Amino acid sequence: MKSEVGRVLISAALFDNIFWLFLLALLSSMLAFGELPSALAFTMMLTKVIAFFTVTGLLSVHVYPHISSE
Repeated sequence: MKSEVGRVLISAALFDNIFWLFLLALLSSMLAFGELPSALAFTMMLTKVIAFFTVTGLLSVHVYPHISSE
């Protein structure tokens, strides 16, 4: 994915995944508690989703190439 189109597609897919994972967490919270989460809970959910994809992205760049080269 060295072309500009490839990078745009990967970025769009990543944004889409973050959005839907966050929406799933929000809906799960609504079903569990019967109401919208508080602003703090909302922020924590968003932070966890972003942290998950950040850690996953960093692992895929720094760890996976070393494991797969063996």
